[in-house]
This record gives sequence, C-alpha cells and structure tokens, in this order.
Amino acid sequence: MTVSKYFSILVVLFLVTLSAYSQDKSGSGWLRVQTDDGKFSVEVPDDYSYFFNKDGFGISREMTDYVVRDVSILNAYRDGTLVSFEVYRANAGALEALAAVSVPRDFKIRKSKLNGIPVREIVKSDDKSHFVSYYFRSDNHIYIVSSASRSGETSTMKRFFESLRLTEDSKMPAADAEKLSSLTIASVSVQMRTPSAGPSVSPVTPTTTGPAEKPLLIVSKVRATYLDRARMNSVQGAVRLKMEMAANGFIPKIEMITALPEGLSRQALFAALRIKFLPEEKDGKPVTKTRTLEYSFSIY
Repeated sequence: MTVSKYFSILVVLFLVTLSAYSQDKSGSGWLRVQTDDGKFSVEVPDDYSYFFNKDGFGISREMTDYVVRDVSILNAYRDGTLVSFEVYRANAGALEALAAVSVPRDFKIRKSKLNGIPVREIVKSDDKSHFVSYYFRSDNHIYIVSSASRSGETSTMKRFFESLRLTEDSKMPAADAEKLSSLTIASVSVQMRTPSAGPSVSPVTPTTTGPAEKPLLIVSKVRATYLDRARMNSVQGAVRLKMEMAANGFIPKIEMITALPEGLSRQALFAALRIKFLPEEKDGKPVTKTRTLEYSFSIY
C-alpha cells in the first residue's frame, strides 16, 4: 500500500468516526445548557457552535497515555468576547494532561475557586488580549471553561463565568436548560489535500475588501502530544493544517496538507479543535478567515 493511499484511508476512517454537533443561531439572547447527567451547566450566547465526538481522542503526559471520550466543545463569539466550554469523560490524570498541554511553558497553573468550585486557573493577559481558563472535574468528567477578549474582562465574560454551576447530585438538573444531546447535528469537514487536486477547502470570501480593523488573534494554541505507539515506532515530523476560522469562534473546516501515521494526524486535529481565537473584525463585525498552522512531533 502506498503512503498516499494509507493517508487517504486514515482520513476516511477519521471522517467516519468523527461526528460533530453544530448549531448556528441568529438570536441575541442567552440560554443555559447542561450535561445529560445534570451535573454541569452554564449560560452561553444562543449563536453558538457545538462539537461532539463519542470515540474521543488521546492525550499524553510524562510518557503516560490517556483517552478522553464523549468530547464536547462549544464556542460562541458575542460583543467582542469568545466564550467556550469543553467536557470530556475521563479520569483525573487526563485533567492534568489537558491542562499541561494548554499552558505555555513559562506559565503556571494556579489553584483557585470559581463559584465555590475548586479549579485550576490559567490567566494570560497582555496589551493584545485577555484570556482566562478554568479546569475542574467531577467523578468521571473533566470540564474546561474559557473566555477571551481584546479589552480585559467584559460583561459577556463575567456573565459566562458567573453562570457556571456544578453539582454532584445528578437528580437536581438546572431548570429550563437544554441538554447537550439535544443540540442540532452537523459535520466538521476534514479533508486530505492531494498533490494533483490542489486546495480542497473552498476559499473563504471576505465580507469586505478593506483592511481588518481587528486581525484574527489566536489566544490559546494547545500542543499536540505523542501517543505510545508513535513514540515506539520513532515517528517524527509535522502535521500542517489549513483551517477555516469562523466568525463565531469555531473551526468548521480543516484541510490536512501534510499528515503522519500512528495516530499523530488525529492528535493534531484534536489540538486544532481546541484552539481559542478571536475572529477578525471588519466594519465592526466578525468575519471568517483561513489560517495554516503546523504541529511538530519530535522525539528527544
């Protein structure tokens, strides 16, 4: 089997197992969403996009592999503010692994509390953006809530964090909340570029021709991690992805320019889906753009 055929099969298998839930609403209100077990709930803008993958992904830390399943990622962009939450079915070790790959090496994770919940807090703030993320867990789930803006703490960010609820009693679900399983289903498009076909992701047409008032800004790019089988087979190299970074803070299309075997391409896709960014703005409105990023895998 040729290398090109191998990667084509890899991408097809990924697309078969990759299910995504996405809802793009045009309202201006908020709604409360909750996990199906009723333990976690939070208010989000109603113009959100929601991703779900049952099979999950791998995550590695200190030579130990973990699997996170029932992956849920919800992003929304409202009034210049990104809000996002992630929910995974996994154990405590996976929480440490997820947090470790999300923090620049010169940053520290601080133990804190949010609405009385013990959390691991990450704050990155400079003259370009303000980003806050909290990591916490229940018995068998991991939760990550994040928000970012270009102008410090906003009213949207404050409302999002203050609305967070976590209870150990699954018999007390939030009132008037939508379960994650009830959200509308769509697909995240993942395609493999072939040398003869050229770009397979359709170019994104900008809404205006003038310069951006606020350029697209990636505020959190997590690292893609090795898996044991790739490390044992000494697989090294880079996965390059061309991504459509939508106006609502979501990534609906990914084109794989270069790939790697032994699960590393899928690791890069997982890292890409976890990117937090502030979309480009023109004429005071967010617009969709494309960006190419690379995830490197090296054995030291």
